[in-house]
Amino acid sequence: MAVIEAVLSYYPKGIGDQSGQVIIGKTENIKMLRLLRDHIISEAMS
Repeated sequence: MAVIEAVLSYYPKGIGDQSGQVIIGKTENIKMLRLLRDHIISEAMS
């Protein structure tokens, strides 16, 4: 079964270096995923 999730991560050494990645939050909640999607699209269009 396929799973869709959103992960909010912090990269203290920059995006190219995932060795120090800190996961701040993670969700599979479909309502939260839709809210994130809508907000990201809205920000990209403004």
